[in-house]
Amino acid sequence: MIEGAEMIVNMSNHATEEQINHVVARIKECGFQAHLIRGDERTVIGIVGDSAKHRSELEALRAAPGV
Repeated sequence: MIEGAEMIVNMSNHATEEQINHVVARIKECGFQAHLIRGDERTVIGIVGDSAKHRSELEALRAAPGV
């Protein structure tokens, strides 16, 4: 059982604002918090939360556009 989930999503350096917002929205829909870290070359999204229920949905974000 996963008691606390912490993940990082590395967005591509060509990710659009729309793609970033889509990933953030999906993270929030799964009951997690999304923390954006914006750099000069790419954006990283930290995921923090306690819900093991939607862990597989977060894993599926690997296939999202811009990731």
